[in-house]
Amino acid sequence: MVVTATLAGRHAEPVDEHPEPEVPERASRRTYSAQYKLRILAEYDRRDSGDKGALLRREGLYSSLISEWRKQRDQGALQALAAPPGRPHSDARDQELTKLRRENARLQADLAKAHRVIEVQGKLSVASGWRKTDVRRMDSARDARHCRREPLRMNVAEVRRHRFTVDEYTRLAPVLAGQRTELVDGWVIDMAPIGTAHLTVVSRLQDMLVPQLQAGRVKVQQPLIVTGFDEPQPDVVILKEPLYLRKPAVADVELVIEVSDSTYAHDRDHKVPAYFRVGCRRVWLINISDHARPVLEIYAQPNQPMDRLSHGQVSVLSGLGVRDVGAVDLDELFAGVPELPADEYSEQP
Repeated sequence: MVVTATLAGRHAEPVDEHPEPEVPERASRRTYSAQYKLRILAEYDRRDSGDKGALLRREGLYSSLISEWRKQRDQGALQALAAPPGRPHSDARDQELTKLRRENARLQADLAKAHRVIEVQGKLSVASGWRKTDVRRMDSARDARHCRREPLRMNVAEVRRHRFTVDEYTRLAPVLAGQRTELVDGWVIDMAPIGTAHLTVVSRLQDMLVPQLQAGRVKVQQPLIVTGFDEPQPDVVILKEPLYLRKPAVADVELVIEVSDSTYAHDRDHKVPAYFRVGCRRVWLINISDHARPVLEIYAQPNQPMDRLSHGQVSVLSGLGVRDVGAVDLDELFAGVPELPADEYSEQP
């Protein structure tokens, strides 16, 4: 540092002033980029032994730096080789973003499903002739209690009920997903819950019949197209021939089997005659409404069973020479059913 000082009796002249020793200047440390290190290492490795020192002097480097950089380079290569194949792992933000996108897609699908449910419920509401009273401004809780369901007051001739066809019912599958329903006379009907005794009998029928008959002839709780407005789901259907690429129809059926617990009266008085009206020739109704006395009712006509059996073997097929083909052992089928509680919600030991 050069300063100008004035001395007594002399002209001003410059005087060198050194920094105070108590406040030393901070030394700056050199930093090197990864590209620079790789370039110097490549050049250093290409040179002969005598030229390596010239490179270090030119760049103002030490041989220790070269050794350190070489270790860093080799360690990075090993880490790259040790990394698992495929796409690199995403960080937490990418994972959270992916999760949010999936959640958004799920919510959009649920919203679309809700819109379809509302549309179907609107059709059913109009068809049944009921509406909810309009809710206007209510000044008190007493007014709110008057909001109730009332019959739609209009001429019956003005009400047009919508019956769903089998094709329309099939297109409702996304709306009715997860629900046990069937189409009866154009109406979507909720099926009764499956009790333990019902499940036991249907499962045993499947276990007995599938090994004896051709694959594809035994359909368990699958849709059966009866008419253009009917698609029930019998517990078991025995087909005349194996069938895979379409839903079975009445013409394909050898035997329809219904297992009836709490719905026995309805199945006997309505379902069995309905099957015969559309062309079914043989129907079994397995009555387990009284668990202590389960019985198989065999129908060849709609009004009266031709036989009631609780023991022995009976074939699901008709005709001569089929007694032992598709045989159902009733003793094995009903084994243990009397011990099952009639009330599914009763306390069990």
